[in-house]
Amino acid sequence: RMCPTGAISLTVEDGTLVYRFNPGRCSECELCLRSCAQHAIERSAAPASDPFEARETYRQPVAPCRRCGSLAPIRRPVSPVRLRDGRSAGASSFSQ
Repeated sequence: RMCPTGAISLTVEDGTLVYRFNPGRCSECELCLRSCAQHAIERSAAPASDPFEARETYRQPVAPCRRCGSLAPIRRPVSPVRLRDGRSAGASSFSQ
């Protein structure tokens, strides 16, 4: 889990891995920025009409692992992700 406050959540829906971001729960600790191995999260000052509404930020298809059978993401390039204050953690990020 990369977010201690639950501002970033991860679910699997219909064979797709779905990340959601809830800006109202974000404590701006930047743990997500430091823990993302792909450097796929950057900060953005984009205002939210409802800061406590979780918004879908990223989707990726999943399939059973051939070794263990657990669901695993099907590898593909990571799309940009933007959070709140404009600071950047990497070249790509979640889109809102």
